[in-house]
Amino acid sequence: MAPEGWGALAGIVVVGALMAAAAWRGAKARNRAEGWSSLDLNRLAEWVALRLPPEVSATLSLPDVRRIVEWNHQYFLSRSVAGNGHGDQAAAPLVVTGAETVDWVLSRAEAEERGYTASQVHAVLAAQVRYLSEHGLTG
Repeated sequence: MAPEGWGALAGIVVVGALMAAAAWRGAKARNRAEGWSSLDLNRLAEWVALRLPPEVSATLSLPDVRRIVEWNHQYFLSRSVAGNGHGDQAAAPLVVTGAETVDWVLSRAEAEERGYTASQVHAVLAAQVRYLSEHGLTG
């Protein structure tokens, strides 16, 4: 093969590798979004409840944990990429345990006259992040 042929071959290999990396990254993002939207919230809540600090698990029942997890799930879906991978909100990363998320969950709790505290919500969301991370659903 002529020397200029090697350059063309190297260019093709580099472009192919870049395309494969982009496709893999896109598939990974879609899997995370699809994973979030198809979560078994009962299983997730049970997992979270078993991993809460004792001072929190003593004050929250499994239905309480399930409710907080579900509200956080609703928050995520309201802020997430649409199911087809397109959406205006895709540019900003979503922070699952951020103050905005905790405030959103606490506002839902207040609206339903649930007496959850910020420390309880933080503990549930922190355990939820561990679950999501261990199951490959975080970025």
